[in-house]
Amino acid sequence: MLRGMDFGKVADPDGVDFRFPPDHTDTTRLLAADSAESSGTAAEVYVGCAKWGRPDWIGQFYPKGTKAAQFLSAYAQHFNCVELNATFHRMPEAKQTQKWADQTGPDFRFFPKMYQGVTHWQRLNEGAQATTEQFLRGVDGFGPKLGTIFVQLPPNFAPKSADTLRSYLTAFPRAEYRVTVELRHPGWFEDPAVYDQTFAMLHELGVGAVITDTSGRRDVLHQRLTTNEAFIRFVGNNLHDSDYTRLQAWADRIDQWLKQGLRRVCFFMHHPDEQHSPTLVTHFAKLLAERTGVAIRIPTLIQEPPTLF
Repeated sequence: MLRGMDFGKVADPDGVDFRFPPDHTDTTRLLAADSAESSGTAAEVYVGCAKWGRPDWIGQFYPKGTKAAQFLSAYAQHFNCVELNATFHRMPEAKQTQKWADQTGPDFRFFPKMYQGVTHWQRLNEGAQATTEQFLRGVDGFGPKLGTIFVQLPPNFAPKSADTLRSYLTAFPRAEYRVTVELRHPGWFEDPAVYDQTFAMLHELGVGAVITDTSGRRDVLHQRLTTNEAFIRFVGNNLHDSDYTRLQAWADRIDQWLKQGLRRVCFFMHHPDEQHSPTLVTHFAKLLAERTGVAIRIPTLIQEPPTLF
């Protein structure tokens, strides 16, 4: 199994074509159809990281002397959200998630990743619904601070399992929980018929499609929205020059989507070396606020991290 954001990792990003694809026509159509309904409603914009438990952020985000038990409350001073990968590795319990929620402000949101038992072990098959129900009972502890649930499919979950994916999502309590799916197998994108059928199915069910911006898999930067929420996972290259040009492109694209009627942006920063996330996520929050004019929580760096070079 790939570890975390090793997905799409390259040894040398200099040879990667980082140009953004244009929006899919369905994105333009969806936003145009929803623009009248969302007119006058302020968009929700969430910008954050994948975790808060980073001792190497002491002196960057966290004041010196911050203890591990204080990391979340310190993190929530800077951000209004977190992409919660901890729930992928361990089944959440309501007592724990409520404790986490209590350490954050009223505008904070948790975006938990579906437990790996559902996606990688049971592979959405028999037993996955019962495990999902247990997961949902666990994340219910977040209360109103629960954001979109993120279902990451393994890289070997191929289009031959399309019926399994549809059955699972159809049974998912979508009226009660927002859910988005990250497709990783290249087959979802290579065959135009499979691609169109799959994304049409997600739109029909009101399920989001994660957009992942990672160096070695440009196909998953599909720019095709299936709901009026853009859920974006950005994987940087430890402050390589391309990180900054890509973030500028994202600020421009998000600004365009917001003007077209996008209601919710969820943008999460990842790095192979997560000590660099504070620098880049702070840069992006400022960039996005300046480009869009939307009020965005701007993290405050205590100091820049030491460079790797």
